[in-house]
Amino acid sequence: MSFRPCPVCKGARLKPEVLAVTVGEKNIHEFTQMSVTRALEFLDELELTETEQLIGARIVKEIRERLTFLDNVGVGYLQLDRALGDALGRRGAAAAARDADRLAARRRALHPRRAVDRPPPARQRQADRHARAAARSRQHACSSSSTTSR
Repeated sequence: MSFRPCPVCKGARLKPEVLAVTVGEKNIHEFTQMSVTRALEFLDELELTETEQLIGARIVKEIRERLTFLDNVGVGYLQLDRALGDALGRRGAAAAARDADRLAARRRALHPRRAVDRPPPARQRQADRHARAAARSRQHACSSSSTTSR
């Protein structure tokens, strides 16, 4: 058993009719071979005729917004091929946003946070707990003594 690309689609897994459609001299397979950042640059450099702009303005806008979001989250180095592309197609934009949020959380975890964002040290939390417990017991003692004195 060996892996070799299909002689018809050359590994693109798309019909020749689909691969024949191009925008800016690139078909969908060539576009998805780009990284998120490079795809954004391609869209910025894309020159469309007036008719093409009427047809594709909303589509290009949507693609640009989603790519910009992924780039802002910090995954601009990823390619749009099967791994990311299938995830976006299968689960939709909401799932992609959740994934991007998880990636952003991981990214934040790798970088040190400001002292304001850090939780107090364990000893401080323990001391706070003891102080709250002592305050509750004092409050409980005061309330029980006031009921007995009446």
